[in-house]
Amino acid sequence: MDASRKCLEKCLEIDPAFNKARFLLSGLYLEKNEPELAIKINNEIIKVDSLSDKAYINLGDIYIQLGDTALAIKNWETAVYKNPGNINICKLLNGYYVENNNPEKARYYQILATKPKKNQ
Repeated sequence: MDASRKCLEKCLEIDPAFNKARFLLSGLYLEKNEPELAIKINNEIIKVDSLSDKAYINLGDIYIQLGDTALAIKNWETAVYKNPGNINICKLLNGYYVENNNPEKARYYQILATKPKKNQ
């Protein structure tokens, strides 16, 4: 873990825009049960690439693990805003809103899930 982390941090020193290293680093922090650091890394990804949906998906996944459903949903919805064609997140949000008796939002995400606009 430490060697991998150091290698990824070195990659970011050389190329601060290398988000693949950040995604891997975020995963390492999660494996080490350091979600706060994973959140920080994903927020850095957003600063470097504000158009990417992947960091928002990661943040949603982290927040759901931490038990903060509201922040998870907020991040997943932002991911869909960035990439409406992400069928998996649309289906996840559809299911969430069905379970939580919000038929309007459930229908919205169901429609998005069946009519993707952009590659995942």
